[in-house]
Amino acid sequence: MSYAALMVYVDRVSERLVRIAADLADKFSARLIGLSALAIMPPFVAEGVVIVDNATEFDIAQIKSDLLPQVSLQDIFA
Repeated sequence: MSYAALMVYVDRVSERLVRIAADLADKFSARLIGLSALAIMPPFVAEGVVIVDNATEFDIAQIKSDLLPQVSLQDIFA
């Protein structure tokens, strides 16, 4: 059995999970894809009124900084 690619969810506390996924990818000669995301709440309707609580540029910048790795992959695999 072989895999072309493995995907792993990555967050701030997933260093061990990434190590396991990397070992599996190495074992099966597969590529490793890391995925991380945060949701931005869509507008909603309450009693006929559309409530728009869109993320501001500051919110989006904060989300991006939260998604940035705290540790580089080179540190993990060193």
